Amino acid sequence: MDYTRQRTQGSLNEVSKIYLRAFPVSCANRTWGPIGLLATSDPYFGKTKSTWDNVVRGYHKLRAKGQWIGSNDFRSYETERTQTGSSRFTTSPTPLTGYTCTAPNLLSQSEYSGQWLGYWCKVYSLFSGMNSPLTSEQQQSLIGEVNTSCLAKRGEGEANYIESLAELDKAYAMIAEHLVKMYTFVREFQGRRNYKLLQKLRRRQEKANAKNIGQYLAAGKQLGKKGNQYFSLLASEWLAFRYGLSPIISDIKAALKVIRTDFDKKPIVHTTRSKGSLNGSAHDNFGLTAGSLVYDITRQLTHLFSVQAVYHEEYVPTPYNKLGLTFKNAVGLGWELTHLSFVLDWFANVGDLIYANIPRIGVRSLGGSYFILETRYLVVAGGPISVTPAQVLNYTVSGSLSEVCVQKTATKRRFPELKAPTLVFKSDFRLDHFNRAADAVALIQQQLGRIRF
Repeated sequence: MDYTRQRTQGSLNEVSKIYLRAFPVSCANRTWGPIGLLATSDPYFGKTKSTWDNVVRGYHKLRAKGQWIGSNDFRSYETERTQTGSSRFTTSPTPLTGYTCTAPNLLSQSEYSGQWLGYWCKVYSLFSGMNSPLTSEQQQSLIGEVNTSCLAKRGEGEANYIESLAELDKAYAMIAEHLVKMYTFVREFQGRRNYKLLQKLRRRQEKANAKNIGQYLAAGKQLGKKGNQYFSLLASEWLAFRYGLSPIISDIKAALKVIRTDFDKKPIVHTTRSKGSLNGSAHDNFGLTAGSLVYDITRQLTHLFSVQAVYHEEYVPTPYNKLGLTFKNAVGLGWELTHLSFVLDWFANVGDLIYANIPRIGVRSLGGSYFILETRYLVVAGGPISVTPAQVLNYTVSGSLSEVCVQKTATKRRFPELKAPTLVFKSDFRLDHFNRAADAVALIQQQLGRIRF
């Protein structure tokens, strides 16, 4: 019989004690009086961690007998709070109560040391009240995207030879076509006739007339046309490399790897993985009146959210499924042959949705799970900047006034089943990655290259 196990570790401590000392003890003796405890708080700072998981009795014995046991439900919550302290001085220009001395001008001073901001973080709940910069819609969208991607990758081999064979003629034609374009472009451009014409016109510095102005514009137009052709050539060659030559090289490597592999026809457990992440930050600033002082508080919240999904299945490995010669890839071929389908996949997971819904033949499904990891960092910083208007004539404040208290919360949760495949419009198009950005620029330039100037 299964049971739930709970474990805890760590503890929270009191807000560090805050001390006070003052002078004079008497008008004649301007020495610090003894340090006394001013304030403490309930347990608040430190580190704690709690975990819960469902345990299968006899797990190791069952696994030794060959029984497959899927992932269990798991939760973990961690809280860590830290703080820094400072020392400030409150100075009074008037005598302390009970003393009549009038000189010198500085008659009394009090020193407050300790973690004042940490104390106010507890008293005024400064660690609460900030909303996450990541919306629930963004988080659910990422969960759906990662789960669908993991299901789409089931049975993924070293290559997809069905797609490669279907596009083999196009791949070789693409490479040959762009080699011819490069040769033609270099041959036409090597004479540099247009550059020479422009240099001749500039050297002569003739008066403007219809003839040489016409020559100048014609040469400039030709140079503009050549420049456009040059960038179009670069774009075409990049796309030819990425989607023509590179896949052929990958297929050759996959074939060599399969040739070197020994297949003993015993079933294996294959694991498919997928992951994704989001992050965001937010801040606010406000004033806080505590006692006779006014504090300036700044809060910065950083939220990290990531999802990891795994799927397990059992099948007998063969050269065919290693090279992608499978029913799944045959059904998905229509999408792969759709013009610019890979561009649409940048913005929505259409391809993953199609592959995730194609059944796997000759495969035993063992199930999957996904993991959510969230980490929030909340930094509260600030210190007293002035005294309250009611006390402005009685006190001034000085000293080391900047303090920081930090709260880190980390949540981990494993769900023992994957979500059903779903269509997701992506929030991250990954255009900050070199290959993706270069593909986008090359496609745009390829279209611009068709425009005649």
